[in-house]
Amino acid sequence: MKDTMTDCRLIGARRVAGVLALAAALTLVGPARGAKVMDLGRLKGSEANTLVGMGLVVGLNGTGDGGKFAPTVRPLRELIASLMDSNVMEVELKDSKNVALVALEATVPASGAREGDFLDVRISSIGAAKSLRGGRLFPIPLVFPHRDSPVVAVAS
Repeated sequence: MKDTMTDCRLIGARRVAGVLALAAALTLVGPARGAKVMDLGRLKGSEANTLVGMGLVVGLNGTGDGGKFAPTVRPLRELIASLMDSNVMEVELKDSKNVALVALEATVPASGAREGDFLDVRISSIGAAKSLRGGRLFPIPLVFPHRDSPVVAVAS
């Protein structure tokens, strides 16, 4: 326990030293030279952030996961039920080879993004899909990778 307390004090001392060094640099550069704090240091939280999501690519020409891959069939059934207010049985979707379950990942640059900005999204097949070519990504919410994150963006 004592070692842990010592480590915490050392980390605190390093932070104080870092703040003092930044203050000294600001004093040396001075406002007359037009230096910005961001030119001299970086604030915590000003790094790139990753957004993630899982969804369906539809409209594949027989190259999808196939109806035997349950992790794809379940969300497809739920999607149909929510959009058409219809109860479809998973067994009824056993021949659906035009759908693939995918993972999505997008990186928000350190400079940030504003509402309406576009981000590149990396899409990876999770199941047995042979190809995603020609398919269309059904709109998918993107969130931060930690639990209970709010929806930050929508990929489609």
